[in-house]
Amino acid sequence: MIDIDIAVIGSGLAALKAISTAKKHSKSYIAIDSTYSVGGYIQSIGRVYRYLKSPLFIPQKAIDILEENNIKHNIKCYNTIKNILKEGPIDIKIAGYRSISIQRNWFKEWLEQKTLCYSNEVFKYIELLLKTSLKEHFIASNIRKIDLDRGIVALSNGLIIKFKKLIYTWPLDLLPRYIYGERSREVIEIVKSLNLDYISIYTLSYISIETESRNDIEFYIHGTRASRLHTAIKIPIDGYSITYIVTSYSSSYPLLPGITEKLYSEAKKYRLIDTSKTIEYNTSEAIYALISNIDRNKFNELQQITSEYNIALYGRLGMWRESDIYSMLREDIHNTLNNLF
Repeated sequence: MIDIDIAVIGSGLAALKAISTAKKHSKSYIAIDSTYSVGGYIQSIGRVYRYLKSPLFIPQKAIDILEENNIKHNIKCYNTIKNILKEGPIDIKIAGYRSISIQRNWFKEWLEQKTLCYSNEVFKYIELLLKTSLKEHFIASNIRKIDLDRGIVALSNGLIIKFKKLIYTWPLDLLPRYIYGERSREVIEIVKSLNLDYISIYTLSYISIETESRNDIEFYIHGTRASRLHTAIKIPIDGYSITYIVTSYSSSYPLLPGITEKLYSEAKKYRLIDTSKTIEYNTSEAIYALISNIDRNKFNELQQITSEYNIALYGRLGMWRESDIYSMLREDIHNTLNNLF
C-alpha cells in the first residue's frame, strides 16, 4: 500500500495544475492514469514531426500569462481564412446531428475569429509555467475502485493507494464505475440525474512539406450529409503543413466502417491534401470534444457529498464545465477545490 497526501486521477491540464498546487504546499502526491501518454486533449502525436492530436487554439490571454512569467515559446498567431465547400446546417452537423444543448461549440467559435494562435508544444510551456511535470510521480494503470469509506484507490495492476485527499479529473460520467462505499448509490444516482451527454470527434491528420510561405490558417467547411467531414483545418508551421480532417459522431450519427478511407477520399476530392508532399498521417479521437449543459445545482450537491470524503471533482470533465487553456490557468484552484490544500 502507498500512503500519499494527494492522489490525482488524470493526466491532462487539470491534473497538471492539481499536482503543481500540491507541490507548492509540500504535499506528497501521485498522478494516476490508464495511459503513459500525458496531456489529455492537448496530447502530441507524430513520428516525423510532433503536433497536437486534435485541433486546438491558444487564447491570446494565455500567451500573455506565459510571457508575463518569462516563458519562452514558439506560439504563432495567424490570420484565418474561411472556405465553404458546401453550404448547409453546419452547427447540427458538428453536433453529430444530436439535439443537445452544448456548452461551447469550439469549431463555431474558431470560425468567428479573425486571428488564431497555435503551437505543437503548448503542454510543455504549461509545465514550465507551473514548474512541474506529470511524469515526476506517475502511475500508468486503470482503476478498479475508489473506496469512499476507506479512502483508497485500488488499481488494476494490484497497487493500493491510500490518500488523504483525492482529485478526480476524469470524465464525470465514468465516476459511477469506480465509486464504492456507504453513499456510493447516492453519488451514482446524482450523476445519472445530470444526464451527461457529449459529442465526439474523429480526426484524420496529415503532415506535408510546405513549399510556400504561408501565414494563414485555412478552414474548409462542409455543411451537408453528402460528406462525413464537417471541418478541415490547414496550419503552416516549421516548414510543414498540418491538415486536420474532422468528423463528429454520436449515438445518432455513429462512425462508418472504414471512416479513415472515407475521410481520405473526401480530402482528395476537395484537394485538401497533396499526397506527393505528405510524409505522415495519423488518426485520433476526442471522445468528449463537446459537452452538454447540466444542472449546476445538482452538480453542487454531488460535489458536497464527495468533498465529505476528501474527494474533489476538478477540471473540464471532472466538473463537466467547459473551459479553455486561459480559463484553467487563471482559475484559483483553492476556491474551486474548497480549500482542499
